[in-house]
Amino acid sequence: MVQIAALLHGKNIWQLDEHGQRELGGVFTWRSGSGDEADQVVEAVRLAFMRELQANEDVWNGESQPFTVEVDETREIPEDADPVNTGLVFYIETDGEGAVG
Repeated sequence: MVQIAALLHGKNIWQLDEHGQRELGGVFTWRSGSGDEADQVVEAVRLAFMRELQANEDVWNGESQPFTVEVDETREIPEDADPVNTGLVFYIETDGEGAVG
């Protein structure tokens, strides 16, 4: 059994800025899971985060505006460690810079 922590990056996320205007950006978070195979654990964690974003009231993507979730980094953590589930860090793209792609 392995326990994996994954740094997840949601891209092409529509969200509201401080003025209430829709802006394109993304989100980062760490999530973890455990299972028999590391690759399966990472994919399960990624899909669970995708479902979490679909239900998040701060995400303003419509059905015709899909977002993606990529795994930027993974780390194996001890089996007896507490789960790694950090808060969401949203960002807004500025002048075409950033990680949307």
